Amino acid sequence: MLRSKWFWFVILFGFIIAWSMFDLFVIVPNLDS
Repeated sequence: MLRSKWFWFVILFGFIIAWSMFDLFVIVPNLDS
């Protein structure tokens, strides 16, 4: 059983970073055109 707070923190942090990068690459090109 995974009870490590660091484990969930890393997953959540990675998800937020991935989502931010996704938003950046999707929205910025649309604003340019």
